[in-house]
Amino acid sequence: MADSNLITSKELIEKTGISRATLNNYIKMGILPKPIVRSPGPEQKGVKQIGYFPVSVLERILKVKLLKQQGNSMDEIAAMFQEASPEELKGIIEKEDEEEPREEPREELRIDKPILEAPSIQKTHRRFSDKDLNVTISDINSPAYLINHNFEIEWINTYAEDLIFNGDIRSIIDVESRNIFRLFLQEEFQKELKNWKEVLLLHLTILQNRLKEINFHNIYQGITESKTKILTELFSEKSHLSRDNLYHLPATVVKTDESRSSFWVHTMSFREGTFFVYIPTDSINTALMDMLSHRGKIIHELLKNRMPSLVSLCVLFADLQDSVKISAELLPAHYFELINELWQSVGPAFEKYSGIYGKHA
Repeated sequence: MADSNLITSKELIEKTGISRATLNNYIKMGILPKPIVRSPGPEQKGVKQIGYFPVSVLERILKVKLLKQQGNSMDEIAAMFQEASPEELKGIIEKEDEEEPREEPREELRIDKPILEAPSIQKTHRRFSDKDLNVTISDINSPAYLINHNFEIEWINTYAEDLIFNGDIRSIIDVESRNIFRLFLQEEFQKELKNWKEVLLLHLTILQNRLKEINFHNIYQGITESKTKILTELFSEKSHLSRDNLYHLPATVVKTDESRSSFWVHTMSFREGTFFVYIPTDSINTALMDMLSHRGKIIHELLKNRMPSLVSLCVLFADLQDSVKISAELLPAHYFELINELWQSVGPAFEKYSGIYGKHA
């Protein structure tokens, strides 16, 4: 039976990494619907009957993992699915008669060892946020930003400006001045954030793979020896606290007035950079968790809404003197051999400085 809206139990286990015992337990607890048992299709050989689930259960399992990572027991998670109102469950319990299947989650969120000291919090029943979000980055009501591979902020919302960076980042047109380490090491930033070193350490940990290739003396133009030393020492400190491919880390933002905000920092890596989203620990915004399972939509929105940037640029235009006369006098093969030799001479310089070159006219 071929139906793009359904997925077999075998495929579900393979895509989510859960065991069959866990799958049966989710069904028993009412977290997942009972499967539709039917005769298998021609691709399922040697099986008399097989269970089919709506494709939407993939996202439901992703939400269970997120809830578990936030400290909820399985009984609490099951109660959230069973006791919440239809409005609260929107985004957790998906409608099984959707016309089109939702995009499947491509990566599993994991918790690594905490790199920041989380405040002591009494065990409380977690609440759902009553603010629904549209699936768009512009509606995220918690800190979020995109950092490119030069460690410069490409997109940021007002929540991140106010709570994390304490300034109007979007008004900075010079992209090099939006380097996160330049911002974190400013005195103005350190005066506003009491635990600024922990916030800096969080970013060093998440971006460690990229940072391994870079000398901290060159992390941004004009960095001083004292600030380079701070980065070097913090980077070596984080080595035993983390491992590669971090997706979900705890963080506490402590202001100088002693006010505290606790989050789970969820990160997603793209070819264009790393996306940071701060999810409050005291609430579960189901619409936001829905959005985080759609990688393609997120990067599309981020690229569409990137901030304008002023960048340093050098353009070189070079012409071969008497090229028309030379091309007329030489055989085509000899002429192109000359052009290739010229390019072999200047090409390495372009590659060394990441230059972009056009074709020979």
